[in-house]
Amino acid sequence: MKNQRLSALMLAVTPTFRHIAALLTAATGIEYFLFHRAMKAAQPSVMTEFADLEPIPAFEAIIENAHLEHILCALFFLFSALFLFTGCEQKGGKLRYTLRRLSIPEGQIHLSWAVYYSLCYLLLMAWQAGMFWVLYRVYAASPFGEGLGANGFFLATYRSDLLHSLLPLHDVARQIRNAVLLPCLGLSCSFFSFHQSRGRRGWDALLLIALTAFVFIRSMGNTAMDVLTMIYAVWMTAICLRHTRRDTDEA
Repeated sequence: MKNQRLSALMLAVTPTFRHIAALLTAATGIEYFLFHRAMKAAQPSVMTEFADLEPIPAFEAIIENAHLEHILCALFFLFSALFLFTGCEQKGGKLRYTLRRLSIPEGQIHLSWAVYYSLCYLLLMAWQAGMFWVLYRVYAASPFGEGLGANGFFLATYRSDLLHSLLPLHDVARQIRNAVLLPCLGLSCSFFSFHQSRGRRGWDALLLIALTAFVFIRSMGNTAMDVLTMIYAVWMTAICLRHTRRDTDEA
């Protein structure tokens, strides 16, 4: 039974993880290039005696000018697309046939997929946070970084909506929101193919993905929006699980 559970999990891991690794590798190079270009553009084009009087662009300002939030958003949608279509019925496909031959209930298989997908979303957030740390070290080593203290990166998380949404230090509501979104996204994506194989369209998963992309980056102290986002995510996930239970009972 344990071997079958591992085999069922690998049905989701095998077709997605190599694509995830490729996406993160490509995004690493793209983000570094965009950040380096934005930092270079912020330097005075002509060094004059007044160059030192020009304001030094902050780290978060260079991130904003590099538009790195678009890379994160694109990765989120690509991750979600991979998860949504894993297990979907395709002409000539053998994945659904393999799932039905396993002695494990299909609902339990998709629950294990949900855990894996949630961890992948967590990996995306951890990678982006780590990437920002690396870019900060590049910034600190440049002429812009003269006089920066050891806490410069953490102070930037309070001044940047993107950094704060990703690393919500001392913002309990934002921390809880992120913690709630991860399993809700994982569950909704994992059961999308389950519902698709039974004739449902899975609008709950698509709406939750769209909402997350729209509201994830928010200013500090926007507690009301964080709470509404959590309520909506739990509601969409509850609808998904209710449909799953109904389809399972009918089977």
